[in-house]
Amino acid sequence: CIWDFSASKSVDELVITGPNGSLRMAAMSPSLPIYVVDADGNTLQEITFETLQHAAQPLIQTVTDELRGITAKGFSPSRGNNSVRTSAVLDAALDLYYGGRQDAFWDRSSTWPGRLQSGKW
Repeated sequence: CIWDFSASKSVDELVITGPNGSLRMAAMSPSLPIYVVDADGNTLQEITFETLQHAAQPLIQTVTDELRGITAKGFSPSRGNNSVRTSAVLDAALDLYYGGRQDAFWDRSSTWPGRLQSGKW
């Protein structure tokens, strides 16, 4: 997985690969379709949907208001424990691929078990 926001070429693509094919979608553009692709690279299905307008705005505004001391609108439902829990889930999901994420795993890509098994460099 590479996230490079300063790459010389602009590519917005997230690919989730399994034994029988993959899902291809834009990572940062929620209005673009999702493609279901077979193992040979053929598109089996294109999934489109309507993107909600400003879906995150109410949460962002509530967090911002609370940080600014404007609590008349209520307190933010987002707390630090939410992010700690999410981080723990991501670490558990990616543990087998990276061989753990408790260290500077990004500096040891040649040792990632998931990468070694896939044979993709």
